[in-house]
Amino acid sequence: MSSSEAYILNEIQNPAALRVVFDSIADGNETKEEIQEDTCLPDGSTEEILGGLVLLRLISRSDFGYEATSLSWDTGDRHRDFQLSALENLAKEATAEDWGKQAAVLLNYEYLISRNIQEFENNERALYEDIDYWIKKETDYRPKGDGEIYKHNDVKFANWTRLVEYLGLVHKVSGRQHTVYPDPELILASIRRATENYPVQGEKADIEVRDYLEWLDSNLLRIGYSTGGTVPEILTQCLFSLVRSRQIRLVEYGDAGSVTFTHLPNRAHSGIDQEANSIKLL
Repeated sequence: MSSSEAYILNEIQNPAALRVVFDSIADGNETKEEIQEDTCLPDGSTEEILGGLVLLRLISRSDFGYEATSLSWDTGDRHRDFQLSALENLAKEATAEDWGKQAAVLLNYEYLISRNIQEFENNERALYEDIDYWIKKETDYRPKGDGEIYKHNDVKFANWTRLVEYLGLVHKVSGRQHTVYPDPELILASIRRATENYPVQGEKADIEVRDYLEWLDSNLLRIGYSTGGTVPEILTQCLFSLVRSRQIRLVEYGDAGSVTFTHLPNRAHSGIDQEANSIKLL
């Protein structure tokens, strides 16, 4: 993509129709007029959503119209596949070797995870100014091309909040208040995908926690994972939720080494081994 492309934080104000438009294009509607007639969206909203889908790399534009890309996930839930495919595309831009502008979405989330910020307001100036400082001074983020680094304001941060809420990474409590907590079903799907790349040989476990975190950090969410083996608290809570719903167990496996779960709610839970270092899918 051209270095002159917009930041998605500037473009998408209401992401609620992203999948509606994507599905319309996937069903064969190619032109803006066809899409608009199919979705019944007003002209301005259609333009906004089409631009956002292009920036999320979920559709492409040509002289003939728009074409949907194939979703790269197949979980049995269409919306979850859409969310995961969008996040995977954003993660592809969030690499030091080839930074893309849209990496900004995941960098903001990385800051919240790394600082264990579990609640925020979508116009919280002190927070987004801290994020701006961190990105500029403490990361090597420099978008390719013109190298311009975005800076937040109330509008951009509110746009970002609505987008990551739509993608399942934060949840609205009331008004401007949001909690930082990835949808456990997204995390479960990511564990299943990661086991394809880091399989454990044996019946007791499917993937070591360290391997999973490395995969997640590189392929879906920037979580600031280090080789120290510490699981961020927000992710620990999500894993514990999957344990409680009996979708995974946290088990001790072989000599994989110790893992520190930050404030694991209940180590005595029947689904968590005392020295858990791996994940077993149930």
